[in-house]
Amino acid sequence: MTLRASAAVWTLMVAYASCVVAEDATSQWLDSYSAAMQQAKQSGRQMLVYFHQDKPAWKQDKLLQKLASDKDLRPLVEKNVLVRVPLSVQARVGGKEIQLVEHSSFAELQRQPGLAIIDFTNPRARTTAM
Repeated sequence: MTLRASAAVWTLMVAYASCVVAEDATSQWLDSYSAAMQQAKQSGRQMLVYFHQDKPAWKQDKLLQKLASDKDLRPLVEKNVLVRVPLSVQARVGGKEIQLVEHSSFAELQRQPGLAIIDFTNPRARTTAM
């Protein structure tokens, strides 16, 4: 095999591995905030909420790739309920329909893409109804 052919095969292998990592990273995430909350409450786990732009390109999403491939972050992915929601997703809070990212619990995100962790590990802890 020539050097050029070897380089082409290597490039294809790296590209394929990147797609597999990106696909694996997205396959573990739920798309329903309420379903994720229910699962986290029932299992007594934390819920990792990823607020993203409304039209994400999952295979190019560096955060999802990092969470899937970084051995130090892997426990975060494996031990928590994962949910990804667009910034525009609506939720009913106190009888009013609001953008979920505008809820006071997510104020630190400043209505921008990012991560939030909601802790359901203590069944006696008080949570704000959403």
